[in-house]
Amino acid sequence: MGHVDKRTILGHFRLVAEMASRIGELGLDRPLATDHPVLAVHAADDETVGPEARRAMLATYPKARALLFESGGHELFSRQEELYAAIGDFLRE
Repeated sequence: MGHVDKRTILGHFRLVAEMASRIGELGLDRPLATDHPVLAVHAADDETVGPEARRAMLATYPKARALLFESGGHELFSRQEELYAAIGDFLRE
């Protein structure tokens, strides 16, 4: 796993805060209308997005490929190498 420092974590949360402040403007308040492939990535031990929310998201995007890590929490910082490999595989398809 790569080193995750304070700057990386703060940058991530600043990005999330910026996106949250512009949800309607960015169209994040409605499902993505696309025929493009979607990869839904979750961790079973994510305390932020539980099983019910995961099911709701997959119902919103029924053609999405679901990737569920057993652990890693919401940020999946401890699974970066596996996560990046899975995303790379998905993008190469």
